Amino acid sequence: VSERNCLIVPEKGERKGLDLKRLRKFMRALLDGADAIAQLGISGRNEVLNNWTWSASAASAAARITELVGHDARGDEPRYPASQACSTVMNCEPDRDVMEPADALEPAITIPAPAGLIHGTADGSRTFGFNIISYVSGNLGIGVTARNVTQMLLERGFPIAVLDMDPGLGRKGHDRRFDQYVVGSGAELPYAVNLLILPPAELTALMAGNPAFFRDGSRLHVGFSMWELTVVPPAWKVALEALDVLVAESEFIRYAFQFNLSRVLTLSTEHPVYLPAGVSADRARFSLPADAVVFVTSFEPFSDPTRKNPFAVMDAFLE
Repeated sequence: VSERNCLIVPEKGERKGLDLKRLRKFMRALLDGADAIAQLGISGRNEVLNNWTWSASAASAAARITELVGHDARGDEPRYPASQACSTVMNCEPDRDVMEPADALEPAITIPAPAGLIHGTADGSRTFGFNIISYVSGNLGIGVTARNVTQMLLERGFPIAVLDMDPGLGRKGHDRRFDQYVVGSGAELPYAVNLLILPPAELTALMAGNPAFFRDGSRLHVGFSMWELTVVPPAWKVALEALDVLVAESEFIRYAFQFNLSRVLTLSTEHPVYLPAGVSADRARFSLPADAVVFVTSFEPFSDPTRKNPFAVMDAFLE
């Protein structure tokens, strides 16, 4: 257990105990200061409504992109260093200090890659726009993120194409609002920027299965990713460092990537937030007391229960 917080630190797949004394003290402070916490909540709500808007997020993204377009984010360095110059991203003799053997990776996710996948114009240039590669129609958290980013780009007038990946377990096709932009394979993605909205594990597997696609020098390969720990598994490093840009949706994530990775430009941005019309507070709907301080936790049941650890919340309240 970290002495600086109340997080559980998993080890060898086992769920460790929680620093309940520290957590109870923290929760008691919240309960005793309910009025102050309520004011913080109101301030946070106003911050979201006033600043976490499509316009603010798009302006931030546009400014970052403007800095990148027209030059190689790696300067004079090759996209793949000599130590990685092999037929695939991961299937070469690994440097044990920076990566694990290829069989330690998740199974590769394959973008359909017929002949002619890499197809720029005669001078290697491409039309500026975004190829969004993600679980865009999927019923999972990363799908919500992908749809929010897609909506933001469209509202700002950027051309897009979508490669809608299948997350499995019957979750594809949940939200088809962007079907008109979907292409059938990687060969049909037309634009200059590949925007990969994926967690690091899936992004690594995708790159391992499609090395030629990511060696295409006529595109800017941008990973929009997320990670909640301060260390990055060695098996992911080579793939993440082969990107041109990593975009982090928080300063914490940016620091984690910058501390662990080299040779890749890392930027932070604000996650666009889209709230459907008509959403309002309604505690009665969930049988919640109007004057209670409520703690909320959410968990994707198909995710990693050891790392995400929803049990900690239940354990804390039971204790």
